[in-house]
Amino acid sequence: MSSNRRAFTLIEMLIAIALGLVLVYTAAAGLRVAAQTVTVANRLALENEIMRNGFEIALDEVDLWRAYDEPVDAMRQGQRSAGGIFCPFKSSAVGVSTTAPATSATIIIDIANIPGPTDSERGWNSDYVWPVADPRTWFRNNMAERSGTALHFGGYKRFSTVGPADATGRTHTWLANQLDRLVSAFGYYGMADYLPAGTIYDYAGGSFPVTGGGMCSLLANTGGLNFQNGDGGADFAQSLYRATKNTAFAVYPLTAATPINATSAAYTRWNVGQNANQDSTRTFQLVTSSHDPVLEIRPTTWPTMTVSTARTLAYNRFACVARVHWTSPLTGNTSELSFTCFGTSLRGARQQRRADSGWAVWHSADAGTGSPNPNDATLDNAN
Repeated sequence: MSSNRRAFTLIEMLIAIALGLVLVYTAAAGLRVAAQTVTVANRLALENEIMRNGFEIALDEVDLWRAYDEPVDAMRQGQRSAGGIFCPFKSSAVGVSTTAPATSATIIIDIANIPGPTDSERGWNSDYVWPVADPRTWFRNNMAERSGTALHFGGYKRFSTVGPADATGRTHTWLANQLDRLVSAFGYYGMADYLPAGTIYDYAGGSFPVTGGGMCSLLANTGGLNFQNGDGGADFAQSLYRATKNTAFAVYPLTAATPINATSAAYTRWNVGQNANQDSTRTFQLVTSSHDPVLEIRPTTWPTMTVSTARTLAYNRFACVARVHWTSPLTGNTSELSFTCFGTSLRGARQQRRADSGWAVWHSADAGTGSPNPNDATLDNAN
């Protein structure tokens, strides 16, 4: 009797094995791709988290200026020396002083007891807001007076000067002293930050050499590190826009990649106009950016990140440029997020800081008695 036997032939078995191997390989490849996808997704999530943290750190720096002055770390307060933008004012109600600003770490600026329209109050007063209607803020010199003038219009230093009022007619001294002492304390950027809009940047006499007409040569003359950029040979008193046309002033942080002496840097002017080149622009960016590293202690597989800020003044506009830069340690790819934003001014940053050390505290009225507690002395009203 015959019987039916069912089984794989050799060819069928080989085909089945081959198909099985293909299925196993496909499954393994899919698993590997899935694992790589999860790894990439986790890395992108990590980079995004780091980027968000860097963005928040940059915004924090825009408001607090810690790259320029760290209130709780005395080793990072180099800008509090003479010529630095965080040097403290020392207020003393002793009337009018005829001396130039001190050259020590503290800039002594005398004020009167009561702010008012009299010209006897010539120094900085943190409690007084400068209205444009105040005659003391009016520029009283000759707008057309040049550094090499023959004084055909008279000696305008007799109308406004740093020196005390006397019989020769020098009766207006308040604004000249503001300009002289602010530029002595802060340099160009800080002086422009504090002075009211529309200020004419020049005065007679003061701490710096003067022109033939008695004007401050640091502000009136052109060339070198002087305030004027020489555009059109305009060596006369100017507004901030004309002085910063094709020119940039900047704040130099303590963490700049190229260390710069704050006193000399305060009077540095950079060409940013039509004659600027790529090298000068890179140098300007290098020395004015803070370059603060973030996550210095981290796993080796994590990206490296640097947060930097740069504060500049050009074309009569103050700008704060923040950059968040990160690099992948595995691929070497770099990315950067760059943005500008508004934040605390230099004046506000100085009033955030105690005169001695730490952050200033603004007290409210005492809940029990209703009497106000005194606020902490800041860098603008140090005693």
